Amino acid sequence: MIPQGESDNGDGQVLSAKDGASISAFGSYSLSAINNNDLVKDTAQELEWILGKHGRVTYRVSYRQWAVISGYDKMGQIFYIKAIAGDDGQSMYAILTYPVTQRFVYDPLSNKISNCFKAIK
Repeated sequence: MIPQGESDNGDGQVLSAKDGASISAFGSYSLSAINNNDLVKDTAQELEWILGKHGRVTYRVSYRQWAVISGYDKMGQIFYIKAIAGDDGQSMYAILTYPVTQRFVYDPLSNKISNCFKAIK
């Protein structure tokens, strides 16, 4: 994967592969997370953008400090999101998307993200 450069506000990075896969890692700040400590609400905004009108969720699990959601995005690609709640309304995300034809290459990567992308406290 090739780094695409840090975002303008310095909160993340996108890496893209020639086969259409990409991984984004970034942080965000949410007032809903501060007021309600609700990672699910915060993640819903990211999910709405990914799904569009044609995507669908096939797996979802969430707890107070983290959430994992996967399925098919608005372009028919597989997506995997891991979100972690931080302190003071911060949330950290890793989002992997890839073509269905590349499932055998990228499914193992989603497992690695799940195991290594964790909150540090």
